[in-house]
Amino acid sequence: MENQLLALEAGQAEPKAKPGKRRRGSIYKDRQVVSLRLPEGLHADLLAFADEQQVVLNTYIIGLVEADLAERRKLSRAKVGKK
Repeated sequence: MENQLLALEAGQAEPKAKPGKRRRGSIYKDRQVVSLRLPEGLHADLLAFADEQQVVLNTYIIGLVEADLAERRKLSRAKVGKK
């Protein structure tokens, strides 16, 4: 890594991706990256549950967020309707 930084500072071309590394830009171009800091135990629990359900952890978390947003929107609409 340090050699790569030194090479970039010296004006050399940026190193190419390592062979075998997949480029995900075209696959995930419509998605945004979110950094999520979880306590170690919670991460382990989420990962174990996702494994049990045979689903990728990222997909599981997206499903949780979507379900929570849908529920909160539903509750918000109900609250507005009662006024």
